[in-house]
Amino acid sequence: MRTIGLFVMVLWGAVSQADVFAYDFEEAEGFVAGMSLQQNQWTLFDEDDEQPAVSDEMPSSGALHGSIKKDLTIPFGAFSGVLSPNFGVQPSDRQPTASMDLSISDLDGAAYDVIGQSVSQNLITWRVRFTNSGDIQVYDSPGGSNGFVDTDADYPVGSYFNLRVTADTINNQLTYYVDDTLIYTAAAGVAFGQSLEQIVFVCNNAQAAPNESFLFDNLIINTLGPDLIFKTGFEQPK
Repeated sequence: MRTIGLFVMVLWGAVSQADVFAYDFEEAEGFVAGMSLQQNQWTLFDEDDEQPAVSDEMPSSGALHGSIKKDLTIPFGAFSGVLSPNFGVQPSDRQPTASMDLSISDLDGAAYDVIGQSVSQNLITWRVRFTNSGDIQVYDSPGGSNGFVDTDADYPVGSYFNLRVTADTINNQLTYYVDDTLIYTAAAGVAFGQSLEQIVFVCNNAQAAPNESFLFDNLIINTLGPDLIFKTGFEQPK
């Protein structure tokens, strides 16, 4: 894996499916616990062939979930991560929304990013960073200068919370919610990618606590808008 500009590059193929994509990483979807998340068209970064993995450690619901832990086979500070299947090119007049349950076990260790990106444009659409001090930051362009901005929101440590992001290209609004509470509206609007074609989970492999983990579960992507997003209890679209 290599990064070019703001986009995480990897070989990819279009996924032919409906407008809603859901992953809760369960056996019924074909996921196998104890294995890396190189399964069902999910793609690990080239630098790390062990993390993230599918785990049964602490699911938000069901029996399994995704998990990123420290990998001793790669250097401190090296990036590990996974790219979701490609959801395909979308029309421009949409309000693509992603919802997911996340849990970070410890502070003072690694930073974790969740990225929504437009594969067809080679651009990120949005990016959220969970710092090792408990802050939630987002990538924005206030005043025309690109960079991470502190949302003044903190994430709870050791328990699940829900992250929801809507890129409303109709009204040029990019909004971020934690547990249904609006934490940030992008100053630049939907300034980068104009669709949501892939989700990326990233870690800098800087975990300090022995069992520090970043867990993710109940991922739902509605490329039309937020109306069909539910935090838990969904079924895999047929």
